[in-house]
Parts: sequence; C-alpha cells; structure tokens
Amino acid sequence: MTHVMFDKPIPYKERGRTFDGCDCWGLVVLYYQHIKGILLPHFTDEYTTTKDEDALDRLINNKKSLWLPVEPNAVQNDDLITFRLHGKVSHIGLVIDAKRKLFFHQLGKRCFSGIENYNTHLFWRQSIDGFHRYQPTDGN
Repeated sequence: MTHVMFDKPIPYKERGRTFDGCDCWGLVVLYYQHIKGILLPHFTDEYTTTKDEDALDRLINNKKSLWLPVEPNAVQNDDLITFRLHGKVSHIGLVIDAKRKLFFHQLGKRCFSGIENYNTHLFWRQSIDGFHRYQPTDGN
C-alpha cells in the first residue's frame, strides 16, 4: 500500500469499520471510502460474529451480485477476492497489485491487516472462491 493511511497495520476488530480496528469487510469499506471515495454498505446488521461462517457465507453469496464477476486472467487492482474457508465463503480481501498477485486483508483474529500473495501461497491459492469488481449502482 502506498497510501499513508494504510502504511500501518490495522488491528482486527469483529464488525469494526474504523482504523482502530476492523474485520475483513471493514478493511474493504475503509479502503473504498478513503482511497476511492466510495461509501460501501457496512453489513454489520447482517451477522453478529465472524465465527458464524454460515452467516458470512450467506451474506457474501447474497451480496456478490452487487459486484461484477471477474475472470482470474482479467483481475485488476481494487478488485475483491473471496475465499472459501472450512467449506464456506467467509473471507474477503482486496487485490492491490494484480500483476504481482498481492492482496490486502485481515490476517486473523489475533493479528493485523497485511499483504500476501494469493497465487504462490498454497493455502490462499486453493481457497480462492472468485474475483469481483465494484459496479456503481443508483444508490452508490
């Protein structure tokens, strides 16, 4: 990340949507708001805990239609990447360098935000659910 607001790791906070702490969707919300000037829905009323992988799976699958699906060979910076963990689509990251296949995401409940490669890291490569691109709607 080259933007100063994202130079420091952001702590994990369940359902958080601020630089003081956020979960994986909160990180996407912050990035789109502060870098792209786009306000995304917070969805905090749609799940109570990130441990509820069934709720996250339903939420992500229901909301993916708001984003254009992207073929892996057409991924661009700022596209979303979704992951299937424990058989459920329950993690989201943000592609920040499509050429080098880097994504920005929350690394875990006891960790901070960070950058990883989604292609060379076997765990992430095998867990990819898909890529999605923001598409403005009348409300956004």
